[in-house]
Amino acid sequence: MSKTTLIRLVLWINLSLALHTGTTQAQQVSQAAADLEKMFVDACRERIVGNYEKAVPLLEDLLKKDNKNHAAMYELARVYDAQNKPEQAERLLLSAVALAPGNDWYAKFLADVYQKTGKFLAAASIYELLVKKEPNNENYYFKWAYFLVKADAVDRAIKVYDELEKRIGTNEESVRRKHSLYIGMGNNKKAAEELQRLISTYPKRVEYRHLLASFYDQIGDKAKAQAEYREILRIAPNDAKAALALAGGRGAAT
Repeated sequence: MSKTTLIRLVLWINLSLALHTGTTQAQQVSQAAADLEKMFVDACRERIVGNYEKAVPLLEDLLKKDNKNHAAMYELARVYDAQNKPEQAERLLLSAVALAPGNDWYAKFLADVYQKTGKFLAAASIYELLVKKEPNNENYYFKWAYFLVKADAVDRAIKVYDELEKRIGTNEESVRRKHSLYIGMGNNKKAAEELQRLISTYPKRVEYRHLLASFYDQIGDKAKAQAEYREILRIAPNDAKAALALAGGRGAAT
């Protein structure tokens, strides 16, 4: 056998060994991934049907083998939440959010867990970030403001509603909520102004004038209440509630 032929033979053997080793390693990696995926699917199935005693060890074992599996962290957090173990759920969700910051489902579930543990400002901060990501999502603004109110940060909640209205204009839901917050703060002037803004935006919607008239009745400002009822009758002459209120009957209810 010539030297050239021998060299070619050695190179071919080495190449064959390398390809075989690479194929074997790839198969091993592929099999390991398949095993982890099966564990995950089995655990999810057990969680869905409520077999938490089976789901927990499967997910815990999976995380021992793959400690960066944020999907498994999320699923295990859901089990702990269902078992009324919010602290354990919070710990897992914090890790899941850190590993997958773009997954909004993880973040929103963490906010729900924060609510259960009374961490309302932390929950509000999550929705503040979500609003920055999706500034046209009205629901995120309402959730953000809701958690701020729960945290007794009412002034900040009102600013959130103001920010929402800068984007979408005067909104009945945000106006009603701000109106209620101002009443809770004892600021009747601001509470009335919110309803007046709603009326200015929708001057022909007599139901909004009824809200304002009824509010004036509640705070004892009968003159302003009657002025609103008269305006209602100017717009809708057959409005029985306004007519009854002006005739000395009970004001329109909210």
